[in-house]
Amino acid sequence: MYHIGLNFSHNSSAAAVCDGKLVFAVAGERMSRVKYFFDSGDAHKSLHYLLSKSGISPAEIAGMAVNYGAYLPSVARRDGDGFLLDYKLGSRQIPTRLFNHHLSHAAAVYHTSGLADCLIMVSDARGSAELGGYPVTEADWLHGSRGQEETISFYHGKKGVSLLNRMVFPHSLGEFYSLITAWLGFNSHNHPHDVEFNEGKTMGLAPYGAGFYKGETFIFLEKEGFSFNPEYIRVKDDSLFLTDLFLYTFGSYRQQNEPLNSQHQLAAFIAQNDLEKTVHYLIESQAFKNPAENLLLSGGTFHNSVLNGKLKSSTFFKNVFAMPAADDSGLAIGNAFLSYLSR
Repeated sequence: MYHIGLNFSHNSSAAAVCDGKLVFAVAGERMSRVKYFFDSGDAHKSLHYLLSKSGISPAEIAGMAVNYGAYLPSVARRDGDGFLLDYKLGSRQIPTRLFNHHLSHAAAVYHTSGLADCLIMVSDARGSAELGGYPVTEADWLHGSRGQEETISFYHGKKGVSLLNRMVFPHSLGEFYSLITAWLGFNSHNHPHDVEFNEGKTMGLAPYGAGFYKGETFIFLEKEGFSFNPEYIRVKDDSLFLTDLFLYTFGSYRQQNEPLNSQHQLAAFIAQNDLEKTVHYLIESQAFKNPAENLLLSGGTFHNSVLNGKLKSSTFFKNVFAMPAADDSGLAIGNAFLSYLSR
């Protein structure tokens, strides 16, 4: 029997696990030819591609799993192991388990790494919304409870994954890096179904600003984590914004047809430098309290290959493994494993 994992929303994807082994995984953008393809519902392209190419029939599916995001859907029901909803596949209603966003990231990297005794760091823009360890319900969300809020999580991987620590918004390295990327004119998030994630361009631009660097910082390291330099970045209405001083110092938002100048290069360098120092600091702090032999990385932050390379060369872990599908396309893999383990 098979267990199917799905990711709805951007980077939509599907994966199948059989007897504890990953046997199939595909991203929806491979069929749609639309980068970061947004998909959900019964017409899920990656799921139907998986079923058609693998030959798996609905009768062979023991369970399915997806993530909850800003809230738990009202149609979800609770059982002894968590939350379920039904997904109709043909004429069959398949019980589909709901999992936390960061837990799925952690499960994906742990179960594909082949490693044990692992410290797992998950970092992205935002994941699932929870209150007191439980998902925010749709009713609570409609009455004003905050939506997606988890931003950085640490797990221990050993015969499964267990949560060690979690940070919530505004402590989001993903949103911070995207904010600088948008200022540089690289990102366009005008529509939730038509997004660009061009943070890699910021990473590529960063080295050109090294010669202009004089110790500026956008992030302060603190005993329990980090905070954003309020001179340059502020938090308002559940979002991060650049301050007037930032815009005065580095310039206004760059239009995509404008040339890149030294201030753009400098800001990119500061952002990359701050990202690297903050991630390294958080990992070292967590490893001091929870020693582990290996380090695993997942979440969109870890598509930053420069960061990953420096972590591999500058930390004391025996192995450092970054999930190849570190973005949300990898959630389907984690969900498939979580479904299998909850059988």
